[in-house]
Order: sequence, then C-alpha cells, then structure tokens
Amino acid sequence: MAKAKSGVATPSDLAALGIGGEALDVLNTRNTRGLRAKGRSEGHAKATESHVRAILDFCGWSRPEQMQAGGLERFLDDMVARERSAATQNRYIAAINAFARHLVKRELLMRNPFVIVERRREDLAPVRPRRALSTQEAEAIVRQAIQSPEIKLPRKQRVNGELRTWTDR
Repeated sequence: MAKAKSGVATPSDLAALGIGGEALDVLNTRNTRGLRAKGRSEGHAKATESHVRAILDFCGWSRPEQMQAGGLERFLDDMVARERSAATQNRYIAAINAFARHLVKRELLMRNPFVIVERRREDLAPVRPRRALSTQEAEAIVRQAIQSPEIKLPRKQRVNGELRTWTDR
C-alpha cells in the first residue's frame, strides 16, 4: 500500500490491491453525467468529455492504472506540433486533471498523476499571425448581418428627458 500511496506502484501492484480495473471510457461517461448533475452547462460537460477522450485515445489508456504524466506530456507535445495554442493546451490539462481528481475521489486512482504537469504560459506563447479582412470579406459580413432575421436594431426612447438607445435581447 505504501508504494501505491507514493505513486510508484505498477499496474500489477494496483491490481493486487483491487484498485482500478474499470474501463476509462465508461468512467469518463459517468464523470460527464456527474458534471451535468452538478449543474454544469451542457457545453462544459461535452467539452470536458471530449478533451478527456482525446487524451485517452492518443495515449491508448483503457484503465485508470495506465494513466501517467509522461503520456499527457506526449499528447501536449503533439498539440504543439499541430500549432495548438497554450490556452487550448491548458483546457486539456484542466479536463484531464478534473477527471483524475474524480477517479481519486472514487478511489479508482491512488493519486492524481497529472499534478506535476505544469500549465502552459499563455503570456509567452506565440500568437498565430492574423490578417485583416479584405474589403469584399468585410462587405459580405455586413451584408449578411443586415439580412439576418436575428439582428435586433437599436430602439430609441426618452427616459427622464434623455434620448436612450438599446437593443432588445
């Protein structure tokens, strides 16, 4: 048990203790249901599930005892190679950390193996070069905005002698 608590236990050590064993995809789905039950938005629950699934698939992990920081680091290195931003990488780190905390709370992991993975420095990350819109692109966007039925045009009304403008939403 001391090896497991220190985090140096092997998967066979954990199996001998009766820890782990459930499939991570099932646990990820349960975690997502738990997020919804706690009142998290549907978008947050889906994004967390998707981020965790991407990491699990990339690393080939199917059981909790297989999860290791080295695999996450390889996943993040791959994201850098695909020119993903530091902010995007941090969202994946946050998702897998939350999932690992969930597994620790359910006693399916002895400890969170990802606490040693540092967040990426967004302030130091290179920003992808952006370009200005061409005149034709800007005109097309404005035309579409004007024609869109969802656009609410400002209304004007006098309030205490002042002319106020607002948009109904």
